[in-house]
Amino acid sequence: MTDHQPTADQTARPRALAFISESAAELRRVQWPDRTAIIAMSAVVLAFIVALGAYIGLADLAARTVIDALL
Repeated sequence: MTDHQPTADQTARPRALAFISESAAELRRVQWPDRTAIIAMSAVVLAFIVALGAYIGLADLAARTVIDALL
C-alpha cells in the first residue's frame, strides 16, 4: 500500500472549477438594475463629481490667493 498525497496542481484544479461554478451561480442571483436606475445612479455620480470639482477649484483659488498675498 502506498500513501498517495495529491499534488498542489491536482487539488487546485477542482478548487478553481468550483470557484468558477460558484461565481457563475452567484451572478445568476444578482438583481441587476434596470435602465432608469442606471441613469439615475449615473446622474448622481456625475453631479457629485461636478460638485466636488467645483469645491476643489474654489479651495485651490482661495489657497492661491492667500499664498500670493503672503509672497
